[in-house]
Amino acid sequence: MANKVDADLEQMRNAADETDNVISELRKDSQSIDVGLFNLAQNFEGDAADNLMGFRNSFAMEAGMVQARLGDIVMALRQNIANYSETDSANAEGITGASGGSGSLADALRDGGAAREGGGFHSRGEVGGGIDSPGAARPDGEGFLSRAEANNEAPRRGAEPEEVTEWWDNLSEEQQQHILENRPENIAELDGIPFDVRNEANTALLESELSDIDTRLSDIRSQMDAMQPPEGQMDAARYRELAQEGRELTQRQDALENLQSKLDSSTQLTDQPHLLLAFDTEADNVIMSVGDPGTSAYIATYVPGTGMSMLDTDRFNTELGRSRSLVDSAELEYGVGNDTAVIMYANFENPQTVFDITNVTGGFTGEAGEAHYVTNGAEGLATFTEGLASTSDYQSHTAIGHSAGGAAVGTAAALDNFQADNLIYVGSAGAGDGVYNASDLSVDNVFSTAAPSDFINVPGLGSIGETHVHGGNVVNPSFGADFFGSDNRGNRFQMGENHRGYFDFSPDGADGDHNRGLEGMTGVMVHNDPRHPGSN
Repeated sequence: MANKVDADLEQMRNAADETDNVISELRKDSQSIDVGLFNLAQNFEGDAADNLMGFRNSFAMEAGMVQARLGDIVMALRQNIANYSETDSANAEGITGASGGSGSLADALRDGGAAREGGGFHSRGEVGGGIDSPGAARPDGEGFLSRAEANNEAPRRGAEPEEVTEWWDNLSEEQQQHILENRPENIAELDGIPFDVRNEANTALLESELSDIDTRLSDIRSQMDAMQPPEGQMDAARYRELAQEGRELTQRQDALENLQSKLDSSTQLTDQPHLLLAFDTEADNVIMSVGDPGTSAYIATYVPGTGMSMLDTDRFNTELGRSRSLVDSAELEYGVGNDTAVIMYANFENPQTVFDITNVTGGFTGEAGEAHYVTNGAEGLATFTEGLASTSDYQSHTAIGHSAGGAAVGTAAALDNFQADNLIYVGSAGAGDGVYNASDLSVDNVFSTAAPSDFINVPGLGSIGETHVHGGNVVNPSFGADFFGSDNRGNRFQMGENHRGYFDFSPDGADGDHNRGLEGMTGVMVHNDPRHPGSN
């Protein structure tokens, strides 16, 4: 009977794989037909156009139902396989079949089924639940497993980063490769997945999205060309809609191509790779690392301030450049740039304005003054640091927040699960929402720096004694941070330049172009000390 069961398992695996392939092909064909019907409908008006669009909608619904039904079949097959696998685990642990019986549960199942209460065994059909089974119930009782969970293509819903790491490490190489090739979206932003794997998954998704955008832009151009005289019939409203969609898609395309170009780049002084750890063109979010955090000894997570946008390629390049400056500074000062990784973390909604010109009441009247923009990413950032801890054997991890990003980091660092050795507030708009003392944070070593003529320090603008826009004033001694000095990068009237200049890097720094703020941050990253002597 054992051979018969193993043969059944192999047949179920093959059936599940083949059905997955059918679903994939059906999805592609359905999308192609949908685009064709949409384009065809543009050539008609009135009832004919309405009928075509109605048929298009009906087809999409029917195709979706077929795909969902096939997906249910795959899930049921995978769950039956998992049920047998669980019995093999029981066998390894020496769990017996029926109460008072002998032999393992796995052996008993191979001989006929799982143990019945009071003796005997259930049939395989009773155990498996049949082809219509929606999937196994969750251990926590919260509904049923998703298809991805049932197929072991994703960890359990709500798994902590450490559990995610364990799940991934326990997969075979074949299973890991299957997920990367067929379900990269399942792991692309999952904290606890190794960073080189996340980069591979996100790179695949980036290429796929670029391909989709290119196809859609070609379709838009064709539709707009078809409206041109003398043969075409102009629909001004529709033409404007297409033009607007084209502009938005082109902006996304430019942003993604900019991301793509960075993956093959390096810093001025090191060969550190660039890894794409998350991106979302709809939400305008991104995480990119200069260096591999999974293999580097010195890690920093850098959170930018107001104005950060992946879709604004100039601003994105500026912020990524600041991460590069920290890596290059580690090389220049201590010779460890190739063992340093700096992660630019902008995976939340960043404020885009400091001042609202319609509100002249004083202070940060724009988005940078609103609590939402320093709180909305706190839980995600804290969980990200947990994933970093579970996938890296780093020697030191330093969280760095600039401007409003400082308050965002501080808000996250007040959570119990935030994991970092050091935190540096750089020209920060406060310590964080509800944070008024360094002792409020889950970090042992807290530092702050600010240039003398940074506008962030102007009394009444945001800084008022012991408080700031968001929580405590991190440069006030009462807050309890270890303050180290930074230089003005412009003259004392160039307050904006002084606010932006903390990360300015020159490879000739050893020849006299010092940036005390950057050197202090580097000292913290590598030696937990902003005043540790470097090559300068």
